[in-house]
Amino acid sequence: MAKLSCSNYGYREWRLREVIPSIAKIGYGAIEIVTHGLGWPTGFHLNPDFDQGYVRKMMELLEAHRVKVSCISPGNDFFRPTRGSVDEEARHVNRNVDLAVKVGAPCLRIQATTLRDIPAGLSRERFITTIAEPLGRCVDYAKPRGVKLAIETHVGFWAAVAENMADILRAVESDHLGICLHTDMGSGPLVKALSSKVFHTHLSESLKVERTAWEAKRLMAEGLTEAAVTARLGITRKELAEALAWKPREVYLGEGEIDFRGILSGLRDAGYAGWWNFEGHSTVDPEKDAAMGFRYLISLLKELGVP
Repeated sequence: MAKLSCSNYGYREWRLREVIPSIAKIGYGAIEIVTHGLGWPTGFHLNPDFDQGYVRKMMELLEAHRVKVSCISPGNDFFRPTRGSVDEEARHVNRNVDLAVKVGAPCLRIQATTLRDIPAGLSRERFITTIAEPLGRCVDYAKPRGVKLAIETHVGFWAAVAENMADILRAVESDHLGICLHTDMGSGPLVKALSSKVFHTHLSESLKVERTAWEAKRLMAEGLTEAAVTARLGITRKELAEALAWKPREVYLGEGEIDFRGILSGLRDAGYAGWWNFEGHSTVDPEKDAAMGFRYLISLLKELGVP
């Protein structure tokens, strides 16, 4: 059976001790553990600050259900640090590397920056250098510990553009630095240009209208007029009106507009050896969301001849 993993992101309102049996029951062989901002009542499912007794209990639960940890996913920003300094941001990443080693995760999903664009007045070269310096230090820390770092190409972020990721990977050239491919309508160029550097995946579904609604509301909250929003997003007034009127609904994997067949076959052809990791988003019924994702991936991967 293909290596299928499930992120705890969709299960963010559950406790980790409930998530592990759930994904094991569905059939997933591994879990990606997001270590920032998830879980009740502590605000996390697991992170490096947790009591070691609790960490051991979670490791015992994982072993009991035969669930591996495919990836540890901390929150970070090397350009706009949220922990007071870039050095603290790097230390935070390294502490998550230590957690990955403890739980046997081969990969750490990180973020280069959560910015969408290079700040005005700053050169591209300087922007990349600012990110590459602490990133390189983290790679140097992770490599001897057997952990690979994967920068997420989350839609809307600067890192979602293939050219930007290629520049970062050239600036910090290492066999232990690659990308975590977050699927969206624009994943094609990334798969084509950098498929050999994909270490982890966030297989997530979406609709164009949903994405447009999210972007439009964000821009309007920043004070942009509807005319300015349509110009920025390259859409018509009718498309903007449809997006603003759109009511959120469950969109299961394979029911949206992501070209999973093209993305997965591209990774297959490049020899991708990591986990096929489902990143759900439902908090209404995350178990159903994860089960639907599992069935879709099993069927598609079998059809594509992925072992």
